[in-house]
Amino acid sequence: MKKLLFIALAAVLALSVGLVGCTGEPPTEYTLTITTAGDGSGCVTDPGEGTFTYAPGEVVDLVATPDADNYFVNWTGDVGTVADVINNVTTITMNGNYDIVANFEGPWDDVITLSFHCTANSKASVYTAVQLPWMQAIEAASGSHGGTFDFDPVTFGESPYSPEDSLTAIGAGVVDVGQLQGDVFHLGQIAYIPGLFDMETQAYALATVFATDEVSDWDALGELDDVKVLLATPLWPNQWFGSYNLTELADLAGTDIRAEGGEVPTIEAWSAVPVEIGTGDIANALTLGLIDGCFFTWSAWSFGGIADAADYCTEVNLYPRAYFVAMDRDVYVGLHPEARALLDSFCEPADSVAWATAHAAGQGFSRIQCNSIVTNGIYVMPEEEREELLEATAGVGPDWVTYMTGLGFDGQGFWDRVQELIAATP
Repeated sequence: MKKLLFIALAAVLALSVGLVGCTGEPPTEYTLTITTAGDGSGCVTDPGEGTFTYAPGEVVDLVATPDADNYFVNWTGDVGTVADVINNVTTITMNGNYDIVANFEGPWDDVITLSFHCTANSKASVYTAVQLPWMQAIEAASGSHGGTFDFDPVTFGESPYSPEDSLTAIGAGVVDVGQLQGDVFHLGQIAYIPGLFDMETQAYALATVFATDEVSDWDALGELDDVKVLLATPLWPNQWFGSYNLTELADLAGTDIRAEGGEVPTIEAWSAVPVEIGTGDIANALTLGLIDGCFFTWSAWSFGGIADAADYCTEVNLYPRAYFVAMDRDVYVGLHPEARALLDSFCEPADSVAWATAHAAGQGFSRIQCNSIVTNGIYVMPEEEREELLEATAGVGPDWVTYMTGLGFDGQGFWDRVQELIAATP
């Protein structure tokens, strides 16, 4: 009886395996269905419109051709393997059955309203010297059919999101366009390596990488999948504001120094203790003695009262903080193509350099104001002492590359590309 039961079970198992084998065979072809939609007119000229069959893994050319005075907007539907959803000439890789739509629009003649949020306040130099005039320049421009942009509302501070949440918030469409801190995503943390950039170099290198290079080559974590970087907006390199005068590297040993994410490795390399304190709390922390000092820009005189709370200021120019203007990628992709082209014309690396240059020029006034506020004036650190500070942090760059590589990024590749761009800075 047991033998008969075993034979019966074996037969059922064999039949099951056979059925799985039959149904589990890979398909020999996939279907691609193509249609058109939108307020404009046009057609798909390659491979055409309708349903087509292709071998698995085959790369198929896609060409969408708008009619006169009309525009191709984007590809929608099953576009996971479309190489570029906003390019009318692209490809799709056939890894399944796909339905895709080519969308067309007529002329752009209306107003596109975009919300903008700056995580600093309305007096911050990064806003007054870069972000505000940049928005005003875009609003003053128009497309060939009269279309324009309007940034409204423009908001400030830690609502609707804090600086730490800005990457997620912009990507989720909480605001259309906003200020993004470099250290909230891993690739941006390179800006905090001392001595690597001045303002113009940082603006050119990072704007080139994040606006025009293939970020996906390095962004293994996909942090920027939902966010498009439009502009690099560095602040003036950091100065020392504190309760004592910083004149040499030894002055920093054992002290409590305010830090935000990207600064921590540098401060630790100086044998100091990094203390995580929000920008708005720095002045109070200095006054109460909770920290011995901080590194901040010349805008400290007007931003948060840091200069008023410090007894000493040392000009060291070690590294500029990195900020970006970024946009929700879905909002960007959904723009009318003529509007997208107009916006892009204000987002080239040269634009970032121009705004950084204007920002740097404006910091001269801020330095004068700081000198009239800080109790003991501004001490300019001798070059040899500054070199000691840089030598003490020489390992931060290689450590960053190692850390990034461990996360899955091409850390060395990113580093090498940035070095190339530093050498090519106009």
